[in-house]
Amino acid sequence: MELAFAHAGLDWKEYVEVDARYFRPAEVDYLCADTSKTRRILGWEPTVTFDELVRIMVEADMRDAEDRLKGGTEALRCAMAAEGHHS
Repeated sequence: MELAFAHAGLDWKEYVEVDARYFRPAEVDYLCADTSKTRRILGWEPTVTFDELVRIMVEADMRDAEDRLKGGTEALRCAMAAEGHHS
């Protein structure tokens, strides 16, 4: 989350509220996959780092928002309504 907000030039603490009601009972602080079996059996190697993936996703979201705004507020309202958001 910090990476995504930082890439957008924002401080996540100014936009995100944490509500303990939504924590999972068995929440873990750190998750890390072990790709050694995939690498060994399939010869797979990652081509994109986690940081690069975050950047790609944030840039795609920002382009999408910019495209919606180019159509004005009416285009934004229509796009949000299509996604099930109410204005």
